[in-house]
Amino acid sequence: MNNSKLIKTDYIIIGSGLSGLTIANILSKNGLKTIVVDKGIKAGGRMSHGVMNRSEVGGNDFKYDYGAQFFTARSDEFKKEVDFWLENKWINKWCNGFSKNDGYPRYIGIDGMHSLPLKISKNLNVFQKTTIKTLKLLKHDWFLEGSDNINFSSKYLIMTPPLPQTIKLLSKHICLFDKNFLDEIKNINYDKCISLMMSIKKETNIKFPGAMQKPNSFWDFVTDNKIKGISKKHCITAHASASFSDFIWEFNDEKCKSIMIDELAKLVNFEKIETKIHKWKYAKPKQVLNYFFKQAKHNQNLIITGEIFGGAKLEGAFLSGFNTANYLVNNR
Repeated sequence: MNNSKLIKTDYIIIGSGLSGLTIANILSKNGLKTIVVDKGIKAGGRMSHGVMNRSEVGGNDFKYDYGAQFFTARSDEFKKEVDFWLENKWINKWCNGFSKNDGYPRYIGIDGMHSLPLKISKNLNVFQKTTIKTLKLLKHDWFLEGSDNINFSSKYLIMTPPLPQTIKLLSKHICLFDKNFLDEIKNINYDKCISLMMSIKKETNIKFPGAMQKPNSFWDFVTDNKIKGISKKHCITAHASASFSDFIWEFNDEKCKSIMIDELAKLVNFEKIETKIHKWKYAKPKQVLNYFFKQAKHNQNLIITGEIFGGAKLEGAFLSGFNTANYLVNNR
């Protein structure tokens, strides 16, 4: 007996990172029936946040961002959106730089980076913890087979995940795009990043504003989440550089942690309590395209957008989604 459920919509967006949520937000505000699907537990993609659950040492007081650490706003479109988030107290200004004041505010979610996508997605139709197993192009619509016996049917399919995941999911349908685009994306590769998270007993030598950006060749970013303002107690996040991440990537988690802790101890004074790591296989695209989205040549209801278009930063994710959504609204 088939107990699967079919959900019909006009626009289905794969990926609930900032790009996907931006598209869904704009389409929904324009009265367009939209669904977002993502395999993750919570919306936000790399805007990820965690807690050290150690009750005996006040675990819920040790909080950390372990994906994107902050964002800046330089384009007029993104500045306008950031102003809205500030007015609604969804974000805070953290600082104006780390080694020096460069005039560009660094913004963070009010309760960690994950809190912003949770606010954006509150009134959207988002299916988290839903994996798309297969997708098919039928006569007029896209049919997507999801996990937990939930399937979807949609006129438009908008892909926002990292490019390798998008290509794998589209499978044979990638040939709907023109040859020039397919040749372009062949050359796009990603940097890896391993994040080390560590609850610690007391403050370290990390000074206000609580972070070091590219302090040496081993680390891209090291921060104390208490000084950052999102944790009641001192908790470190350290992002390994692409070269360091590549070097230790194949080691098991325990060996990775051991090597990273030893290396971090040369830079930061700490007394650790608990440690975790997270491996970001597609942390940042090494190459980006100079436009915001790509519509398939042989099926204009299929669009790829996201980080490889707008750029590897959160502003780029927003701009790719913003431009994609406005194109769809103006051409409905």
